Amino acid sequence: MIYYGLYPLKWLGWICIASTDKGLCLISLRSQSPPPSLFQLASRMNASLEENSEKNKNAFRQLKAYWDVTRQDFDLPIDWSTIPSAFERRVLQMLQTVPYGITVSYQELAEMAGAPKAFRAVGNTMRKNPMPIVIPCHRVIRKNSALGGYTGGLDIKRKLLAIEGIL
Repeated sequence: MIYYGLYPLKWLGWICIASTDKGLCLISLRSQSPPPSLFQLASRMNASLEENSEKNKNAFRQLKAYWDVTRQDFDLPIDWSTIPSAFERRVLQMLQTVPYGITVSYQELAEMAGAPKAFRAVGNTMRKNPMPIVIPCHRVIRKNSALGGYTGGLDIKRKLLAIEGIL
């Protein structure tokens, strides 16, 4: 079973938060309805979907506190089994060790994950990150300090980096 809820979040608009019984599995920015990625995940896991805002309220409270600059870390369980490849899991787990207010390059993250030449694959993993903000892909920048991309758009990446005092 995958439980999801839709929540209003300040300047971002609506977000969709989803979890399994094991933990968080998806955060979709700017989603006023369940995103296609949620249905794809449910299909891949052979799981049914249930709207249950109670199941995800703690995640929403923590995200709201982050936006309000009263929280720097998240203490949410994550269902790593929803990440399809071992490489992606390893990269995203390494990314979680990057502290608030610090950035790393795609190459540095590849090195942290034990695959120093796989910086392009790291970039692809960032693009597919199913739990932005909680797994802070906004903290990954290019080696030359350029922002690089962000699935939610560069305006959101700038805002997240500004919240953390980086920009």
